[in-house]
Amino acid sequence: MNFEQYYSTTPYRQILWNRLGDREILDVFHRLRVPRNLSILSLGCGTGQKDLACVKAGYRIFGTDISPTAIATAKLLARKSGLPPQFGIMDSTRIRLGVLPRAWRQPNMVVDWQSLHNMPKILHRGYRRTIECLRPRWILVRTFSATDQECRRTGRRTLGSTISGIRRHFFSLEDLQKIYRAYVPVSVWEDPGYYHKRFLDGRATTKLTVLFLRRDQIFG
Repeated sequence: MNFEQYYSTTPYRQILWNRLGDREILDVFHRLRVPRNLSILSLGCGTGQKDLACVKAGYRIFGTDISPTAIATAKLLARKSGLPPQFGIMDSTRIRLGVLPRAWRQPNMVVDWQSLHNMPKILHRGYRRTIECLRPRWILVRTFSATDQECRRTGRRTLGSTISGIRRHFFSLEDLQKIYRAYVPVSVWEDPGYYHKRFLDGRATTKLTVLFLRRDQIFG
């Protein structure tokens, strides 16, 4: 999927995730009692809708995305709202610390809100290196998942259908533990939001799952 092409050719209001609203991530922040003084880095932020909602609510968040068009839109929306345009162009599989303000080069928390499941497996090693370089204490992830048993039984990791031309990948908890190998889950639950349904992929049933992870103390 060429995300730059998608953002540059799709009207803002027709971008799928821009139609989902921005309350869900704030509800999760409140559920987890995320302190407002944390430095939070958002990977794959798109046009920044959810990030700006967090800034309006008093959170310190910096958004990154691979698409220059998406970041330009996010900065424009921030200025129109009278908010600081805290966004930068960065591929989350190829870390570039120079893009980030100093306070976000080792953020307290990383948020990946439905970005990971857009990546093919070949990019997971680069994504993992990014997480290891950032060394956040906390990670908040929302992604497609299936049970370990279903993944082993079917051997599948890709949804049969596409959404807006974007092929979705899904993960077992075992897969996610390999990606976030220096972290332990604090809270895991099936997301009750917009996607509150199970996607039947012929042989595997997948769902949106939220994971809140803490860096394991043995990794420092």
